[in-house]
Amino acid sequence: MTAIDSSKDSLRRYIRDKRASIPATGLEAADKALERLFKARLESDEEFNRIYYGAENIAVYKAVRGELPCDSLAGFFRSQRRKTLYPRMAGADLEFFAVDDPERELETSRFGLLEPLSSICKEDPLNIDIVILPGLAFSPDGRRLGQGGGFYDRWLSSFPDTERPYLIGICMKFQLFEDIPVAPFDIRADVVLCV
Repeated sequence: MTAIDSSKDSLRRYIRDKRASIPATGLEAADKALERLFKARLESDEEFNRIYYGAENIAVYKAVRGELPCDSLAGFFRSQRRKTLYPRMAGADLEFFAVDDPERELETSRFGLLEPLSSICKEDPLNIDIVILPGLAFSPDGRRLGQGGGFYDRWLSSFPDTERPYLIGICMKFQLFEDIPVAPFDIRADVVLCV
C-alpha cells in the first residue's frame, strides 16, 4: 500500500464515521440547502449560469449511507425540463439512465443502492452535459476522494477531455479539505458546492 492509499483510507474512515452520525433531518436540511446554493450560484456566476442553461441532460444520484442527498436539486432540474440521469453499476462500469419519476423508476440493487430499472433505456454518455458528482471529500480546487471503487474515475476517464461533462462536486462542510491525497488518475470536479 502506497502512502497515498494509506492517507486515502484514513480520510475515508474519518468521513464515514462523521456521516454515520448525521440524523435523517440533517440530511434533509442539507438536501434543501444544496438546491438553494445551486440557485444562488446560477444568479452570481455567469459561466455557471451559461453551462447550466445550455445543458439538457444532468447526471445525479440517489444518496446512500449518509451521502449528501441531491433529491431537491434533481427535482429542480426536472421542473426546468432537464433530463435527470441516474447511475447503474454494470460490472466495474457505470451506465446512466433517464429517470422521470425516481419513486417509481428506481429499484434496490443487490448492493443496496437505488438504481434505475433495467427496463429503462440507457443514455449515451456523450449526451450527458453535467454530472452532480458524489464524493467522500473534496478540496476547494476540485480534488475528490471517492468511495474507493473508482467507478466515477473510470467512467470519466473514458471521455476525451474536450467532451467530458461539466463536473459539480457536492459535499457538506466537514467533507471539504484544503488538501486531499490524490493519484494521477483521479479526476477533479470543475466546481465544488459545499453546504
